[in-house]
Amino acid sequence: MFDFQKSELPTSFKKDLLENPFLEFQTRLNYSTAELSGKSIAYYNGLKFTIFNTHSEYSRITMEGSFHKYWNQGKHNFNDFSIANLQEVLCDLKVKFNISPHDMFIKQLELGLNFKPPYPTKKILQCCLFHKTRMFKWVYVGDEGNYIQAQHNNYIIKIYDKQKHYQLQGYMIPEPIMRFEIKFRRAKLNQIIGKNGDITLHDIIDFGLTNLTNVLLEEWERTLFYDFEIFDETKDRNRYSNPNFWVSLKRDNFNYHRKVMNQKLKLIPENLPQRITKLMQKKISQLVEPESAPILT
Repeated sequence: MFDFQKSELPTSFKKDLLENPFLEFQTRLNYSTAELSGKSIAYYNGLKFTIFNTHSEYSRITMEGSFHKYWNQGKHNFNDFSIANLQEVLCDLKVKFNISPHDMFIKQLELGLNFKPPYPTKKILQCCLFHKTRMFKWVYVGDEGNYIQAQHNNYIIKIYDKQKHYQLQGYMIPEPIMRFEIKFRRAKLNQIIGKNGDITLHDIIDFGLTNLTNVLLEEWERTLFYDFEIFDETKDRNRYSNPNFWVSLKRDNFNYHRKVMNQKLKLIPENLPQRITKLMQKKISQLVEPESAPILT
C-alpha cells in the first residue's frame, strides 16, 4: 500500500549517515572550477539519501524512494506489499540507519494498490474520464509507458497498467495488474489526518492504515467512469463516452449529467465501477487486515 515517500530527516543524522557502511555518498565535481557540489548523494535498495550543504553546519537531509521497492531490494513494486512487509522495511531502516517513523518528516507520500481488473487495463483506463472535475490526461514516461492522471492542487490521481510497465522492463508477469495510486503532498495529508504543521510517518501510522485505505476507495469512487456494459447500447453512448462532451459543459450541466449517469448506474448494483470497488476492497483486506499486528513507530 505505502509506496514512494519523500521525507526530511533531522540534521543530527548527518555524521552517522556519512559514516554508515551501507551508504557510499558521492559529490559531483565541477571540472572547470574544481569546485565540489553542495550536496552528497547515496543509494540503498532504491532509497536516495541526499545531504545538502554537506560541508556546512546548516545541512539538510532528505530520504526518498519506495518502501515497496525497498522490500524488493530496490527492483520493483508490482507484487503485494502488506502491513507485515512494511513492518519489515521499518525494522530494517531502524537496524541499518537508526531511522524510525518519528524521524521521518513527510513531504510527499504515495499510496497505491495493485489488483487484477475485470477487463484489460487499457479498456478500463479509457473509461476513466474525470476525477471530480479534473479531466484524466494521458501521460507518457520512458520507463513506465502510458498512464492517466488527474492533477489537483495538493494531490494527484494516477491509474495505469502495472503489468505492461514491468513487461517493458523485461519482467515476466502472466496476469494483468491495474494500479490505482494517489500522490499526496503534505498539505493534503494535513487535511486528511487533521494535523497542522509537520507530519511524521509516525503520525500517519497513528492515524491508521485502514483510514488511509478508505481515502483510496473514496477517491476511486469520485472518478467519472463510463460503464460501457450499461451505456454502449443506449442513446447516451456517444455523449457520455466522449470526454469532449463533458469538457464542453458548464459546471451546472456537468453536475446534472453526472448525476443522471450515476442514477442509471445505481439501478444496476453490479455495475462495472462498483465491481472494481469490490476488487479493490478485497485486495485491501488481504493487505491491511488484521491491523492488530503492531507497527514499529
